[in-house]
Amino acid sequence: MTEQQFKELLEKYERGTATAYEARQVEEFFKSYVDEALDEGLPVMGSVEDRKSELLNRISRPSRRMMTPKRSSAVWWAAAASIMVAIACFLFVYPWQQEPISKTVAEAEIVPGSDKAILQLSDNSIVTLDSANQQRILQQGASLVTGGGGKLVYNKQDESAEPVYNKVITPRGGQYELVLSDGTRVWLNASSSLRFPVAFVGNERVVELTGEAYFEVAKDADRIFRVIAPNQDVEVLGTSFNVMAYADEPMIKTSLIEGVVNIIPASGKEKAVQLRPGQQSQLDTEGNLQVVTDGAIIDQAVAWRFGMFQFDNTEMKVVMRQVSRWYDVDVAYEEGVEDLELVGVVSRKSSLSSVLRVMELTGAVHFEVRPDVIIVKPGRKPGT
Repeated sequence: MTEQQFKELLEKYERGTATAYEARQVEEFFKSYVDEALDEGLPVMGSVEDRKSELLNRISRPSRRMMTPKRSSAVWWAAAASIMVAIACFLFVYPWQQEPISKTVAEAEIVPGSDKAILQLSDNSIVTLDSANQQRILQQGASLVTGGGGKLVYNKQDESAEPVYNKVITPRGGQYELVLSDGTRVWLNASSSLRFPVAFVGNERVVELTGEAYFEVAKDADRIFRVIAPNQDVEVLGTSFNVMAYADEPMIKTSLIEGVVNIIPASGKEKAVQLRPGQQSQLDTEGNLQVVTDGAIIDQAVAWRFGMFQFDNTEMKVVMRQVSRWYDVDVAYEEGVEDLELVGVVSRKSSLSSVLRVMELTGAVHFEVRPDVIIVKPGRKPGT
């Protein structure tokens, strides 16, 4: 593809006039391009025009990998209809070409989170889960359970038995994948828990969530799937969505990728709303429920599931709450950082020092890393 052909294709994509095949070409190109950069340790930051310019400058000399999409999937890194336009709005920043602003940041060799959790069995005993390749095999009520390699799988055996409940709990700095007995896949983010029956009995499938999880619900027209979170229920037959319900966040946010879900607040079914793909419900602590339609918001909400931090004019304290959970660190703030916002994408596989250095390079913020806490300070002004 020539540079001019790609420019024309990109214009069609942004106008919404590209065919399904053309849109897929653009999406796969950007996905491979960003994958290549992230694998090389390059963060993704910057402005809309710079990002487009950088991409177009490299069209005439693309790598083999950039021109060969790695894979195609119905649901990948985010809401496929919009996320690549968002990715196209960032510029790579090469941190090794500049001196680190903070020596304490450069020395903060704190590794990112990993696949780890604990499994609480029906008798309250505990099994430690991690990313080791070894297999653990348990018999829990009506299901045969296999674990290891960062995933726990419940294989349905007999649904006639009485319900037996297990619970998976991820610590700060941990995440874990779970396959329920009906085939539903759940990815738990850090500082989260999911309580569930080892086999679903009756005319509905019910799980209980605290923290954050991404769901791909197995279709079952006869049994609705319900996610009970603090102050709300989510009802669905088969779809993909993300629920963020941390106690330290001001809102419970449910982001829909595929299908249809009903959001039922604790205040009653009369206030329920129905979400369509690309929409997010936001329920605050006062019980106020609103629906937002914004592809960028959905992209940010599900980026963690695909191994990314993604920010789009995101408040500093929101950013640092994510950092705190994933890197298992505490955060404190100096005056003057409350109104700071960040834009960018960076891999969750990066070390803490890399993530903080990238944020410092924006000039908006400065960090002091102590043994027990990260201090967030206003950025240095040019020339100081």
